[in-house]
Amino acid sequence: TLVAEVIRYYFPDLIDIHNYISSSASKQKKDNWFTLKRKVFTRLGFDVPEAIITDICNAKLGAVDIFLYNLRIKIDKQLESRTNIQKRHLASTEQTLFPLTAVNQKHKGEPRFSTRSNVTSKSNNNLNNKWVHQSDFNELKQQCLRQQQQLGLLLTKTHSLEHFVQLVDKRINEFSPAIVDKRHTKHSDILAKKQQKK
Repeated sequence: TLVAEVIRYYFPDLIDIHNYISSSASKQKKDNWFTLKRKVFTRLGFDVPEAIITDICNAKLGAVDIFLYNLRIKIDKQLESRTNIQKRHLASTEQTLFPLTAVNQKHKGEPRFSTRSNVTSKSNNNLNNKWVHQSDFNELKQQCLRQQQQLGLLLTKTHSLEHFVQLVDKRINEFSPAIVDKRHTKHSDILAKKQQKK
């Protein structure tokens, strides 16, 4: 569920947290992981081998490091992809302002004097054109502000993920000496038993 929370932090639209049950049981852990694999990882283009999932559930040393490293790469790529899509949308919005420029150029070439009805009609058209232009400008301005906010959030999320990885590394480093010592003790016991049999 911790991995689900991390992904949800970056992509709330990909995660339904109710699908994941927090548990220390190996079976439930695997169920959570395979749900992530089926519903989330595939949408990120992230192919996680079943062997890695099994190793993580069995707390195999180094398995989490491999997974987190690859997850971070996929998250970065997905964030970059979404940012590029937003930029393309912004560019297409800017292009809608060009026809208005053409309309203004057209009005410059028209006769200076017109009938009363024509003046009224042109005034209304000019007001409508200015209103559309102002609307587009305001929308563009709002999109720029939203993008700035999103970039700020992305930077914050990146720092949070880096901090999360550092915490995981710290926990692994804390457990590593104990695991090595346990293996050494077990090996010594086996040798001692062999010598006793002789």
